[in-house]
Amino acid sequence: MNLTGKRLLAVMALLMLPLVLAGCHHGKGGEKGEKNAEKTVTKDEVKTGEVQVMEPEIKERPIDAKKEEEAKKAAQAPAGEKTLMAVDTAASTLGWKGCKPVGCHWGTIGLKDGSVEMTGDTLTGGKFTIDMSSIAVDPEDLQGDSAQGLIDHLEKDDFFDVANHPEAFAMVTDVTATDAGYDVTLDLNIKGTRNEVVVPATVTTEDGKTVVMASFEIDRTQWGITFGSDSVAEKVGDAVIADAIEYELKLVTQ
Repeated sequence: MNLTGKRLLAVMALLMLPLVLAGCHHGKGGEKGEKNAEKTVTKDEVKTGEVQVMEPEIKERPIDAKKEEEAKKAAQAPAGEKTLMAVDTAASTLGWKGCKPVGCHWGTIGLKDGSVEMTGDTLTGGKFTIDMSSIAVDPEDLQGDSAQGLIDHLEKDDFFDVANHPEAFAMVTDVTATDAGYDVTLDLNIKGTRNEVVVPATVTTEDGKTVVMASFEIDRTQWGITFGSDSVAEKVGDAVIADAIEYELKLVTQ
């Protein structure tokens, strides 16, 4: 091939170069387009289940039991204005009753002070102080020296130890509404020992005053009062004193 022919081939090669490059670029774009086409999913394929759709993983958050309980109590909390009313100790009473196999004794104990908390028309709290030095025996039970002898014994250190513990205390720590009224949890402090008792109570209004009534009993041995208890030592007849002490409470507000 002469020089003229070689020059002609070179020129043709230069002229063909853009077409070759364009073809290569089109080929790469075509492959990419084919790959994108392979990834295209139609709505019909999703509906028929031909394509597996990956759902995002949802992690459950742990439940805070304390916060849940607080929220529950808040939702159940009574509505209305909170009112704290002082107790009229002269109009209020605390009756007691203790038994032996051969019979029972009963009387009253005075209150030194107290209060009743109401939220709207709902009982929500309260407290009262018992004057242990005011133990009295009902005249229909005993009179004279017999009554005083029982009082002296109840005030001794083997029973209520009034000289060292002249007061007992009751504080409401929880109130639950019931069909009959309320179940009131009392923190009861006798002789320096505290125990909780659940007391069924009702609330009424008399002459414009709030009246709380409750009947309950305690196991005196839980407060260290074990004299005459058959759960501590074997006793017979009149020497046995029941562990249960029954109480009748009436709180009248001022």
